[in-house]
Amino acid sequence: MARPSADPLLSIHLLQTIGATTDKPGETIPVFSDAADALRVSADVGATWMQAPTAGAPVGQKPVYGPLGTLSGGSLLMPFSSSGATHAFCEGDPAIALYAWKLGASSWREVTPVIPAGVTDSLLVTTTAEEGDVLWLVRHPVDGVRRGDAGYAVRVLRP
Repeated sequence: MARPSADPLLSIHLLQTIGATTDKPGETIPVFSDAADALRVSADVGATWMQAPTAGAPVGQKPVYGPLGTLSGGSLLMPFSSSGATHAFCEGDPAIALYAWKLGASSWREVTPVIPAGVTDSLLVTTTAEEGDVLWLVRHPVDGVRRGDAGYAVRVLRP
């Protein structure tokens, strides 16, 4: 489906609260039921919204958070995990795999294999004519201790 104009692509990940649980400090936190089709996308400044499909999404995994960004071809980038976590890019990140879906497509497609659990500081998407899309994953040690610049690792992923 071609984008009708230069309007920005809008997206929202609609988590549904299905209950509550208690975290380690004893605080009550919501329990979410979400799936790949919880993502809604609009190409006409919100006048109409299209629901993402469940086809092609990894079986037994849920979106962790997102979408994280847009690839050069217009596909939205979403992290999926089997850990049951409903967040990413914070202390104690689950292992994730990145998938993409383009407005109008009938299924998701895998972009990266599983990225091991750790602590992710940021994910940047750059695009050049020579290399296409490049994902830059910036992480610090799994133990969560920041050790300055020497403690960070950059992983380059090419979808």
